[in-house]
Amino acid sequence: MDSPKSNRYSFSAMATCKHCGGGGAKRPCPALKGTVCPRCCGQHQKKEIKCPVGCSFLRTSAGPDAYQMAVKKLIDFSFQDKLRFGQAFLKLSGPKRQVGEWEEALNIAYIAYGHPNADGDRAIDIFLREKGSSLRGDEAEALQALRDTAWFSLFEVQTVEVDAGLDLLDLATNERLFVREKSATHSLEKFDLMLAWVVWLGDHFEMTGPNCGVPRVHRELTLKAISKELRRLRKARPGVADKLLLRETAPAAQMALREAFASWRPPKMVTMDGKDIVFCQAIFDVSDAAAVEAKLAAHPNINDDNDGFTWVDRKGRKQLGAGPLSLGTIRVDGRRLVLETKSRERLERGREMLKEYLEGIARHRVDSIKDLDVALAEAAKNPKRHEPRDEIPADVQAQLLGPFMQQHIESWIDKRLPALKGKTPREAVKTKAGRTKVVDMLRDQEHAMQGQPGVEAVDFAVVYRKLGLHRD
Repeated sequence: MDSPKSNRYSFSAMATCKHCGGGGAKRPCPALKGTVCPRCCGQHQKKEIKCPVGCSFLRTSAGPDAYQMAVKKLIDFSFQDKLRFGQAFLKLSGPKRQVGEWEEALNIAYIAYGHPNADGDRAIDIFLREKGSSLRGDEAEALQALRDTAWFSLFEVQTVEVDAGLDLLDLATNERLFVREKSATHSLEKFDLMLAWVVWLGDHFEMTGPNCGVPRVHRELTLKAISKELRRLRKARPGVADKLLLRETAPAAQMALREAFASWRPPKMVTMDGKDIVFCQAIFDVSDAAAVEAKLAAHPNINDDNDGFTWVDRKGRKQLGAGPLSLGTIRVDGRRLVLETKSRERLERGREMLKEYLEGIARHRVDSIKDLDVALAEAAKNPKRHEPRDEIPADVQAQLLGPFMQQHIESWIDKRLPALKGKTPREAVKTKAGRTKVVDMLRDQEHAMQGQPGVEAVDFAVVYRKLGLHRD
């Protein structure tokens, strides 16, 4: 005989309702430890049946207006009594008593419904106890949902449904949830990260409002701080659900991100030859522009690009695939020639090459060298000067870049990487920690490629399959 399918809940069409004793019980009921009929579930939930938070059949009458009004009253109450709730802010600010502007909304949430006092009460518990009778029924219901289900964590966007919501992954618990949301779906992309608070409103999740984007470069530090604090809380209060403990990890997460922002330095930029990127110019005086252009066009390692010249290394570089490597650009403007490169080493090579090759018709005059940050600052002030003179159409860029990007991610599998302690991704996935690291790195790459021409043609699933991983 075939074995029955394995389901989370199994019941007979003629199951008996645990509440009324009648037949047709179809809904699993954690409160009654059995099944109930839809009528009893609808009529008696939260009344005769003490429904637990998170039941998928639990309804709430609190609309968005009631929720917002109730939260405003809670926040006003929380910030009126600094003596009573001041410890929450001190925990958030840390020993240096400094917080960033990006933290303000998150701080309000933690103070109002995240921080427990010495008795385990949060501001929302005290507010409902002292002021709950003055609230409208739907307002009280909204705050009760917030009190019972407020959930803080570092979330990663898995999918975006525009004007509908976000499919999120809680990186601390590995739980997925769909959050009903509209405005954020127009700004967030797949694999974006954020510190956020969510709440269960009876039949769906919503963000409570406060959230903060987290750059993927700071993912590991932020998640490590949350996980460490969560482990401490589990030991202190065994048996409490992680989703309830996570709201107390907000200060650790925010301080870790604050320190990451303060200590972060941009990655070192180097050429394909491993030289520091600096913006260099060698300027020559020209006696005969036509003769100079003719000689440049005849040079075996200089390409005539109609509106200028490109100095190339025809051997190319293996990691870039077939084709020459551009070493610099040359432009002739009247009585002046300018060689531009992105490293001192290339400047010296190119300058000496041109001095010898153009002897008698061009004379070296001066060099100009600018560090990367100076050059970028100047480019920001004069954007038009740096616009491409003959931009490649987007569809053509996509056709050119798509195959190159696909080749890059597939060849990446067998590259030895410092982030993997010298191992290749193919070698690293042999351990659990290595698999986690490789998946994170793949997501970083996919996230960075979003919006680039040709990315639609890139199939990341191929890389996951070659590594024996599941993309989802």
